[in-house]
Amino acid sequence: MAEETEGTTPSSLDVEKINSGVRFLGHPDVQATPLSERLAFLEKKGLSRAEINAAIEKHQQAMPLAVAEPAQSLTSLAWSILFPAISAATLMGVLWRFLRNDDDTATGSGSSRDLDHQGVPAKSPLQVALDTQTEELRKVVHLLQEETKSRRMQSVEQLEHAREIARLHAEIAALKLKLATGDDDSINPKAPETSTGHPAPPDGKLAEVAHGKSTEEAFQAQVHTFLEALRLVEADNSTEVIQHAAAVLVMYTKNLVEHPGVPRYRRIAIGNANFKLKIEPLVHYDALLSSIGFDKAGTNYLEWKWHAAPVYNTHVAILKAAIHAFEHAATSCSLVDSARRHLQSSREAPPTASSDQEVQTVVPAEHNNLASFLDKLKPKVDVEPTTEGEATTAPTFPPTFSEVAKMVQNGDTVPGIREIEDKLSSDTDKILSAATAAASQQAVVAKPWNSPS
Repeated sequence: MAEETEGTTPSSLDVEKINSGVRFLGHPDVQATPLSERLAFLEKKGLSRAEINAAIEKHQQAMPLAVAEPAQSLTSLAWSILFPAISAATLMGVLWRFLRNDDDTATGSGSSRDLDHQGVPAKSPLQVALDTQTEELRKVVHLLQEETKSRRMQSVEQLEHAREIARLHAEIAALKLKLATGDDDSINPKAPETSTGHPAPPDGKLAEVAHGKSTEEAFQAQVHTFLEALRLVEADNSTEVIQHAAAVLVMYTKNLVEHPGVPRYRRIAIGNANFKLKIEPLVHYDALLSSIGFDKAGTNYLEWKWHAAPVYNTHVAILKAAIHAFEHAATSCSLVDSARRHLQSSREAPPTASSDQEVQTVVPAEHNNLASFLDKLKPKVDVEPTTEGEATTAPTFPPTFSEVAKMVQNGDTVPGIREIEDKLSSDTDKILSAATAAASQQAVVAKPWNSPS
């Protein structure tokens, strides 16, 4: 190849430029510079592609050891000659890139054939094993990403399904309550009409029935609002948050049920520590408190509005259902189901005695107490006047007041002191007997023969 190059140099190539290029490529100061930059520098100096190829070939012929070292490094795999082998492989790759498109010149085609015969160094077994493991890891990571994505989508779908099921349960419970109470509170369809000749019901009865119907509708609407608020609280909060808030909510509702007339139980301070730490972290707590009768009273308080008698009697069942649901928050499967079951059981339970009956049972007791007090004021028949002997033998009063106080402290009866009822009875008897004797003396008619003549 050297002879072929020397034969072609005088006719087509500039020998001076080729020798200059060989000196430039072999200079020690430019060995650290990438080969592509060195070739670009030669192109800028005016060397053609064929002249650059000839300079590279002469440079490689001047370094026979550097060309022979790659094959030796591939056979021995010694680390001491690994760097020269990598440098030679890099040089050959760059040379092949520059020479693969130069098919016009014989020199370029010859160098390309040499590079094709030399070929790319084969990969070592360690590198092949690393590439295989890397590909396997890439596949495993891709599968894990796909599985995580599918699980996330499945969890979102399950959460949406659970919310829809809870909402449907709440609606079904409200419809069941309406059906259960609608038959009892509806107006009798067999009521007599005025055209049949029977008297129509009075206007007061109609107004009472209409009022009862509107009250029942308001109660059913409030029950639906309460169950919907419980559903939202259960869907958007964790079990720990619900359990922490349940204790404070039970305290609020129990105080309202047991002491509805106490004003301080009807107010909740928003700035309270329990409210800040346990109620505010509960998502939808405002909707829940509103569903059991709390409204804002200013900027710092929530006030309960169901303390009046008609509304309290109607809506107290919602408070009791809330207490039942909050008390069983840790063990119950669902707050909505627990409250709904308690509402149904309370509606099916027999009604308690009304307040009018309680008042009627209390009034006779007051009359009995008054009658017994009047009986004590009447003179007693077993009171006998004391004789002189009894008066002499009767115990005397204690001489000092300190002895009287000591006897009272010990629970002893002080002699010579009568109870207030006995004292009043004896005094009344004396006054009445004196008045009767005076009246009888004045009523005696004066006779003529008894008058002095």
